[in-house]
Amino acid sequence: MQKYCRKIHIYCGLALLPLILLFSVSGLMLNNPGWNITQYWSQRQETTSERIIEPPRATGDLERARELLRQLGLSGEIERTTSYPEGDHFDFQVVRPGRIIEVKCDLAEKKAAVKQIQTNQWGVLSMLHTFTGVRQNDPDKTRNWIMTTIWSATIDALALGLIVMVLSSLYLSILDEERRGLKLSALSLGLLTAIFFVFGLDWLF
Repeated sequence: MQKYCRKIHIYCGLALLPLILLFSVSGLMLNNPGWNITQYWSQRQETTSERIIEPPRATGDLERARELLRQLGLSGEIERTTSYPEGDHFDFQVVRPGRIIEVKCDLAEKKAAVKQIQTNQWGVLSMLHTFTGVRQNDPDKTRNWIMTTIWSATIDALALGLIVMVLSSLYLSILDEERRGLKLSALSLGLLTAIFFVFGLDWLF
């Protein structure tokens, strides 16, 4: 059992290593906005264009945005849509890691103003850290781009893999009788740190 557990721990760690590094680096970027590599927004590139469109036949906002995206040859997660009472204008925003697309449609004139904001790879890395396609304060918002769903599943797999690594590490530590005091101290330090931030802030401050 110990041999198989060790193999699971090692291979799981190797498989997750690139994603762990990705989230570690992007987490450092989000936590330290003063670093040079985090200034990707000031280095963004913006382009605007006017495109000819056909008014969508769909009635729902999400379906209309999808139809217009297909006409424009664009793809991404549809973040928000805006309809107007007159019915001759329709706006929506599309997001994908490293790119934000804003589309303002004049349905009567059959024209769409398309603004694209492109960041560098550091921007892609930072956006991936928080890119989920759903929002806690908007339960009606669901993922509508296949790549968002795949990325979300990847994040879930990473989280489950880390749980497996933690449990296998704990199991292997229990079986190994050497330096038990040091191992217990390391585990206690981690537990106390987690308890402090989850519960201690409310209790003490």
